[in-house]
Amino acid sequence: MPEATPNDLHALFRAILSPYLELGVAWKVGHDVGCAAWLPPAHTARFTEIEMGTRAAIHRLTPDGGERYSAFWDWIGGHLPEEPCWFLDIIAVHPDAQGHGIGRALIEHGLERARADGHFAFLETGTESNISLYESLGFQVTRQERAPGGGPMIWFMQTSS
Repeated sequence: MPEATPNDLHALFRAILSPYLELGVAWKVGHDVGCAAWLPPAHTARFTEIEMGTRAAIHRLTPDGGERYSAFWDWIGGHLPEEPCWFLDIIAVHPDAQGHGIGRALIEHGLERARADGHFAFLETGTESNISLYESLGFQVTRQERAPGGGPMIWFMQTSS
């Protein structure tokens, strides 16, 4: 999003995070230090609906009007497990706070909820260096595919129930 201004990015992140805040499935640490959005089984099936609501804000920030963005997230949505699961859709830690266990704590929080419900957890990542962290928390790579249109490599991971 080369043309995005700080105000555009603020609006973008508001659009992305608002549905999770409204559903009460977003957790944060400190003041803008780290956050995670875990969709519980009752809401995982709504991922496509939730993601579609962010597109207008994103499309106006992309050079192709969001065509590539939409194709990518349609593809991701097609990889969600059919079985009920907890889906870690968003995990972020401010760069200055990385390496201090904040991301791990946010992930463990969701995993505890998944275990308590008797469900497995699922995530996708395009960051290969994060795989070892997820594996140390009990995730296993179930699939690895290159996103369509020359997109990034994506690793799909899940825990056992």
